[in-house]
This record gives sequence, C-alpha cells and structure tokens, in this order.
Amino acid sequence: KQWYQRRVRGTVMCLVASVVVTVFAEESPRYLVINGEKEAALEVMTKISRTNNKPMLEGEMIVSVEECGSYSAVFQQPYRKTSIVLTVMFICHTWLAYSLLYL
Repeated sequence: KQWYQRRVRGTVMCLVASVVVTVFAEESPRYLVINGEKEAALEVMTKISRTNNKPMLEGEMIVSVEECGSYSAVFQQPYRKTSIVLTVMFICHTWLAYSLLYL
C-alpha cells in the first residue's frame, strides 16, 4: 500500500507541474520564426523584454538554416538551465503518462 501512495503522490506532483508549464510556457520565438509566424515571435519577444525590464532589440528576426551543434553543447552554458528544466519536464510527463495508464 505504501508504494501505491508514493506513486499517486508522484503522479499528482507531475500533473500539477505539467499543468503549470502548459499554461504559462510560451512557444520559442525561434520556433515561431522557423514556422513563418514572425508576428507571434515578435509578441513573445516583446513579452520577454517587458518581463526582464529590458528594451526590445532592434532589427529583423532571422534564423540560420545552417545552425548545427552537438548533444553535449546542449548541457553547456548558456543552455544548461533550460536543458535541465526540459529534461525534468520530460521525466514528469513520462511519469504522469505511465502512472495514469496503470492506476
């Protein structure tokens, strides 16, 4: 019975984290630009600049198609924090999916 209670608590924590992230997370401006949604990307960038109390950058948003990197670069600065958060979110979503499936 104790293992079941732990699994339920873990499932509830992951469900809460998933809902919070889904509600408050913005789509990446880079992703929006790649998919041709420059206006939406500009809105997200404006919101980010207001949140950080920084002026909006001047210029046109472009994405280089030739960008490439390695998997190890994802866990180095300045991407380390974001990569860790996304990894934890993935684990929570996976835990949630399997917990709901087998409850």
